[in-house]
Amino acid sequence: MYRGGIETTFDGTKPSTALAGLLLAHGTVLSDARMSSYLWGDRPPATASSQIYTYISRLRKLLGPAGTYIVRRQPGYALSLGPARCDHEEFERLSRVGQAALTDRRFEDASRHLSAALRLWRGPALANVTEFLAANDGPWLEEARMRALEARIEADMELGLHARLVPELTALVEGHPVRERMRTYLMIALYRSDRQADALEIYQQGRHVLAEQLGVDPGQAMNTVFRGILDGDPTLGRTADGAGARVVTTSAWSRLRPAMLAPDIVDFTGRNSELRVIETLLRAGSAAPAASGESDHAHRPARAPSRPVAITGMAGIGKTALAMRAAYRCLDVFPDGQLHVDLGGLDERPKDPRQVLGWFLRALRIDEWAIPDSIEERVQLYRSRLAGRRMLILLDNARDESQIRPLLPGATGCRVLITSRHSPTALDGVSLIEPGPLSMDEGLELLSRVSGEARIRAEREMARRLVELCGGLPLAVRIAAVRLHARPHWQVASLVVRLAAERGRLDELRTSDLDVRSGIRQSYRELAPHARRALCLLSHLDVPDFPSWAAAEILRLPHDQVEDVLETLVDARLLSFVPGAGGTTTRYRLHRLVRIFGREAADLEVATAPELAAVLDRALTAWVHRGYAAQAAPVREGEHWLEDEKSALIALFRQARGAGKSSCAWELGQNMARFLDRCAYSEDRVLPVAPALGAARIASRNRRRQAHAHDAHRR
Repeated sequence: MYRGGIETTFDGTKPSTALAGLLLAHGTVLSDARMSSYLWGDRPPATASSQIYTYISRLRKLLGPAGTYIVRRQPGYALSLGPARCDHEEFERLSRVGQAALTDRRFEDASRHLSAALRLWRGPALANVTEFLAANDGPWLEEARMRALEARIEADMELGLHARLVPELTALVEGHPVRERMRTYLMIALYRSDRQADALEIYQQGRHVLAEQLGVDPGQAMNTVFRGILDGDPTLGRTADGAGARVVTTSAWSRLRPAMLAPDIVDFTGRNSELRVIETLLRAGSAAPAASGESDHAHRPARAPSRPVAITGMAGIGKTALAMRAAYRCLDVFPDGQLHVDLGGLDERPKDPRQVLGWFLRALRIDEWAIPDSIEERVQLYRSRLAGRRMLILLDNARDESQIRPLLPGATGCRVLITSRHSPTALDGVSLIEPGPLSMDEGLELLSRVSGEARIRAEREMARRLVELCGGLPLAVRIAAVRLHARPHWQVASLVVRLAAERGRLDELRTSDLDVRSGIRQSYRELAPHARRALCLLSHLDVPDFPSWAAAEILRLPHDQVEDVLETLVDARLLSFVPGAGGTTTRYRLHRLVRIFGREAADLEVATAPELAAVLDRALTAWVHRGYAAQAAPVREGEHWLEDEKSALIALFRQARGAGKSSCAWELGQNMARFLDRCAYSEDRVLPVAPALGAARIASRNRRRQAHAHDAHRR
């Protein structure tokens, strides 16, 4: 510590440690516990608190009244520097300025600022402190110094000072034998100084050191320089105009245009309307491709701002395949390349946007050393790098808006295509695309493309049944097709038999790394316990869809609460909206494979058998009572109600009969019969409910016979 140009020293390491700890806290509170760990490690003495107080008192006396003071703030102490200056903070400031100048290719400024930063190091960091503080903070301080040193050497190399740098680099390589960047600089400096043999020897020494000490081979940068030396590359280490010398980039992306898209799906099927919409959105506002010979940086930015396109939907609906096909159809309007990442949105550890920005910046030819640490700076550099370019950014399997926002470009000709199970509606200007299940024709076409057209044509009815059992879910249909393709001796009917029973169907819809159940399970695990329970109970019903009032009765929740639960399931893509047939209500639908999963989950972890039986009872009671109320309403309202509930009534009727609840089944059948009589339905409108009505009439006759027999017996 210096005061008025005179150095002030401390007696012993403990006061030095206390001061160093406070300085490294940068004005924030250093807790007593952290101070104790710096002074004594994990074995503090019983008098630790009083000793810390003593050291702080001594420091206060040394600091004096010059505006630098230590204050007590629970749970520790904070140091206010006032007009004083800390050499480490000044080092960090100069390093930032120097590295920014290097990024801007202002090499003389970069060398000057970085040299000034390094001159502040008058010896090893954290001298005369305890081993505990030195072990904790010493490594990262030394790493900061080395990064500044490497950046200064980079600037000097750009200024053509190779020969002058050789002695310094030789000493640095001897002192840091496994630091590949220093060795790479030395190889280039020797090569540019017409010492090719010495440069190759430095490489061979480094290769042996890395193998012996770390068990690894040289990295991309060393190998690239090594090959350039062997080839006598005249551009190695020189700027594009040959005016000076330039260190080759440490990235394998240095001469590549990013083309990160995964392979297109060869047997992609259907989705023509969705593809047209997505392609229109991606092409909107894009300028024409650059003329032949035009440089990458000469492209003019598109006039239209970047509006994200998000494809959302349930697990297995084919979001990624659709995005990939749309991306490949639009490659001509993105001449600067494509960036692509799987964000792992539903994994236990989704990708950190900061990490993804690092990948993207390297792909955009930013050297490793020039990539900032903070996510804010990375975002700014990323958007600046994309300015004036026309690139496609595909963000697959995103978790939410907070993961997406840092990866959005600015108002450029770039376009962003997102896939996510959650709708990122909070993104400004986002266009949402939500594909549904495959149509029957699309499902049959996918089966034909994967398992063979002749095979599907020969058993077309069985193939149709197979698509139905898969609920048109693209992943499920693909798995079925792959299984047929892998077993040419199977008939389509054989797989239909395996899938016919609900119990075990999800076991059959699994092959290799394709698994319908695991995708649904990921969404299910994201739910809160009350939403999981709701899904399991609703899955117990066979109804194709249901209104919110029915869900309120089944779940025994107030209407406002049940709406929240249903919206949660919709957001998780485990439930979907469907319009009511009568046009009067919004209804909710469970995909048939989600329903099977919900029943499995109910059996395993949520509901007991009596609970599930009670669910059916509550559902039957709710629909019967609503039916009586609708019969008393005006005819037109009654017609609308029956149109909405017709499919649910038929399904409940069958489920009630199967569960032995003949009385409830009879009551539902009578409800439908009265409606049809009252509303004078035409034959074509009666036909869908005819089987249930016939069964209801039989049940009614049987019930009357039983009643007559009972009366006769009593007489």
